[in-house]
Amino acid sequence: LCLASVSSSLAMSLSYLDLSGNGLELFPSDLSKLPALSTLLLSNNRIRTLAAGGHNGKPSGWCKGFKALETLNLSGNQISDLGEFPRCLIECCPLLRGLSLQNNELSLIPPALGMLQNLTSIDLRGNPQRGIRMGILDRSCTEILTYLR
Repeated sequence: LCLASVSSSLAMSLSYLDLSGNGLELFPSDLSKLPALSTLLLSNNRIRTLAAGGHNGKPSGWCKGFKALETLNLSGNQISDLGEFPRCLIECCPLLRGLSLQNNELSLIPPALGMLQNLTSIDLRGNPQRGIRMGILDRSCTEILTYLR
């Protein structure tokens, strides 16, 4: 994904982006340059990691930015490594209300996600982790966040 070719006025005002089902294997770090982005849908791709890194000279992975982000859907990928993702969400996404990491490959649900106090919706079900009982993950967002803390 190359944002250099997108007109700057479009990039500055883009608030909703759905890249679901596009076969993406890397999280496109350039998305953090979209200052008005409030909804980002990246479900049903082949993303394996959110850890910062690079591929073919291009940065990839979650990075700081996304100040306007309210909804993030990463469900149905192959994510097994969150890297600094939880910490970055806490520090950089004060408006985040909805987070879906459902049906990925997470072997561990980081307790730091419990610090996302503005969330009203979180879905962590369908991951191979064994640290949190399924009954907990079926509860309300408030109960899940309390458990994680």
